[in-house]
Amino acid sequence: MRWSRLLVTRGAGVALGLAAALMLRADVLVLNNGSLLLGRVRGMTDADIEMALGPAGSTTVRKTDMKLLIPCPPNEEPDSYLKAGQRAEQSGLVTEALACYEKSLTVEPANAIAATSRRADLQRRIVGDAKAKRSAAPANSVEAQRAEAQRLIHEGEQMIARAKVVAGFRAPHTGSMEQSVVGWGASLQAQGEEMKNRGEQMLAQLGGQAAPPRPALPSSAAPSASAAAPPPATPASGPTTGDQLMDWLKIGGIVVLVLIVLRLLLHPFFSRG
Repeated sequence: MRWSRLLVTRGAGVALGLAAALMLRADVLVLNNGSLLLGRVRGMTDADIEMALGPAGSTTVRKTDMKLLIPCPPNEEPDSYLKAGQRAEQSGLVTEALACYEKSLTVEPANAIAATSRRADLQRRIVGDAKAKRSAAPANSVEAQRAEAQRLIHEGEQMIARAKVVAGFRAPHTGSMEQSVVGWGASLQAQGEEMKNRGEQMLAQLGGQAAPPRPALPSSAAPSASAAAPPPATPASGPTTGDQLMDWLKIGGIVVLVLIVLRLLLHPFFSRG
């Protein structure tokens, strides 16, 4: 009986130790719908990822629903949404950082002050960037294409930044899981480079185009359209068959009329003879 109690006690201690070790190192998973998961990656395949969420158990997420994995380095254990937001912000991932700060305000009361300050600073940056983009709105088709190229370059750089963040993941034991994460990061890297190259190629092509035309002069300085260019002359066309027939009928009528007049005039002479 004594041995059984000792085994139970030691087993419970081991279980608690495993649970503590499980949550000691945590990673933040960002989903496409904006949701965040704080836990430890327990397994990954080509199709999905499994995360241990501590006492809540575990969950499996499809890779198609995943946007980013923000791994926790050993020097930041245990992890938090606030720390994950700071890591994302340092990597230039503004949207993901803002989502982490918002989540920290909701579920991490101890980090509320720091999360509020970080979020306010980041929101000011986002508003400033939005104003700058609106003031630099494209004025013609060339500028619109240049803006699209710059958008592709920006999104490509963001994807490359996500790939670098994912590359920071280190599994507790090297194996297939870490290789899967590395493969995911390589895929993000390739997509980002392809998008960035497309944007740079568009900018290179636009660089050889002529400058946009100057705006038209005001009506007081520019000649009117009617004075500048006379209307085109209507090309002459030959007479049609109907017109020729009418001309012949007119000539025939005139000849008949002349003959009638002559007969009336000469009729007395002919009657005397």
